[in-house]
Amino acid sequence: MKHETINSIVGVLGLVIASVTAVRQFWPEAERLQVVVEGRAETGRPIDVSGFGMLRVSDEKPSPLFGPVSWKIRLFNNTDRNLSVVGYQIFQLTEDGAKVSSNALRDRLSQFDLSLAEQPFPFSIDGFDATAVVISLMVPFEEESEGAEECAEPQVSIQQFERCFFKQGRDLFGNQVEKIHYDAAAAGMFSVKWNETTYSPKFLVEFETASGAVFSAPISYYPF
Repeated sequence: MKHETINSIVGVLGLVIASVTAVRQFWPEAERLQVVVEGRAETGRPIDVSGFGMLRVSDEKPSPLFGPVSWKIRLFNNTDRNLSVVGYQIFQLTEDGAKVSSNALRDRLSQFDLSLAEQPFPFSIDGFDATAVVISLMVPFEEESEGAEECAEPQVSIQQFERCFFKQGRDLFGNQVEKIHYDAAAAGMFSVKWNETTYSPKFLVEFETASGAVFSAPISYYPF
């Protein structure tokens, strides 16, 4: 009798395991896409200063835009199943975290290679694999400063554009900076530091999968 009871329990457990296995085959594991912003992807290409956007919600008039500014983003598929990415959206975040959509940002998603060709949709990511893309967009900045027009000369890179503002004792977004000069061995070289709380435009990129799930990550011009 004891052996028959044990055999019955083993039999029931076997049926349960088989049922769970069958259900898993027809009920796929929930998608898990990890979106990681790895940092700015500087290309050294000339920037364009054009259009108008929002820097801060409290601003009385719109801000000019510069760019495109690019970030490298890596997408990790943290499941063992193929995952299909069908689209993306980019939002600017207000100071209180609200999402604002604007076509003034002129965002573009590119493949992470030398061609920087536009990323086609949909695209797939194998199980436990990753792919890298580049998001590029126009960023609002504060132009109200003596000599700001001179900083936007044709054919300047982002680094040159920033440096021009730094020389005026401020950054692109109106934050005051302190220049730190080096000795004569590096004539003309300097670094800057921010002495107060620093404002930086922030954005949110969202990726949608074929199942309708949305995965996102924040983007900031400054990494602090």
